[in-house]
This record gives sequence, C-alpha cells and structure tokens, in this order.
Amino acid sequence: MTFAERQLTSTAPTTSRRRCPPPGAPVGGDDVTMYHRVTLGGRGWWADSAGSRRRPAVGDRVVLGVGVTVLGPVHVGDDASLGAHCLVLHDVPAGARPRAPAAAPVPPPAEAGPAIGPVPFL
Repeated sequence: MTFAERQLTSTAPTTSRRRCPPPGAPVGGDDVTMYHRVTLGGRGWWADSAGSRRRPAVGDRVVLGVGVTVLGPVHVGDDASLGAHCLVLHDVPAGARPRAPAAAPVPPPAEAGPAIGPVPFL
C-alpha cells in the first residue's frame, strides 16, 4: 500500500456498509500517535486551487502532541514529533521537533487608579 492510499478512517463502523473517507481526507502514515484535541483539516476552499489536495499528509512514526493543529496541504515528515499546541501551516521536515512558542510574562499594569469611578447606590 502506498503512502497516498492510506487514509485516516474510523475503525468502528456505524452501518453495515463500508465507510469511505471523503475526497481530500487527511492521509495518515503507519504508527502515528495522536493525543487529544488534535485537528487535521483544510484551510478553506478559497485558499486552495481547484482540484488540489486540501488537507495534510502525515508520515510514519509521527507524534502529534496535545492540541496540535495542522492545516492545509502540508506534509509532516517521518519521525517528526510536534509539541503541544503547535500550529502547523507549512511542511515539517522528517525528524523535526517543532514546539509552540513559550508563554512570556506580562508586566503588571501601572498604578493609575480605578478605570471606573465608584458607582453611587440609588
């Protein structure tokens, strides 16, 4: 079976008929680990040319961390490990380990007094 022939499908059929993925469904490799809240999807019909692949292709032995979002016709290479809450909009090379940006501390606001004055009780 070629890489393009492997489709992500549900293993639990809801009817007696065989379930087929929709055209342009995300393509998944072998031994892919997906943690919860992972999103694989297209960026929108207006962003892609007619007849082109719209959804991501995931290589073999890929780990998709919690909350990873992979959008558009990108390819995630073999043995890649995407950290939690990454937003992927471009191809990820094989063996890469992209991470989401770390949170930066925000300085406290200057003491300027209350923004709204006291509200009188009527």
